[in-house]
Amino acid sequence: MLGFFVTVIDDRPEFANRERFPTADEVVCRSYLDYFSEVVLSEHTYILLLTRGHKYDVLSLRELLKRDEKAAYIGMIGSRRRISGVFEELRIDFPNESFNHLFTPVGLDIGAETPAEIAVSILAEILKVKNQKSGNSLSTKVRKYAKLGFHEGVKNGTAAPYNAYK
Repeated sequence: MLGFFVTVIDDRPEFANRERFPTADEVVCRSYLDYFSEVVLSEHTYILLLTRGHKYDVLSLRELLKRDEKAAYIGMIGSRRRISGVFEELRIDFPNESFNHLFTPVGLDIGAETPAEIAVSILAEILKVKNQKSGNSLSTKVRKYAKLGFHEGVKNGTAAPYNAYK
């Protein structure tokens, strides 16, 4: 998927299986704690936590944050209440700078509502981090070059009005 090696981890066999995730590169049925204590982390590692509860978020993040190696991106899905609860627990053991590569809630603000839109929002954020880009709209760059607008010199009203490019 977009050039990423996708690993799905869950400690429940009924969820961690090829039937549920046929397009994943790897499906692992193992505890989050065991997996995250041994997985190789690097500047090319992007982790998205979609656990079944606050307890598992805390366990996973605690294990990931205490590692010497760091992932480029750790994203966690969740409500404000859930996120707040996780951070309350983690702040006891970790200084604020430990959270520099933690993104929560995940995704870019594109007004995503459906599962497909949310997936696009999350992957866009991961790509933004991977490619070290701003995530701003590319159309803002065009405006620098169109000082007079595109309507100048066009006859018969065929060009879009100038304010469409503001």
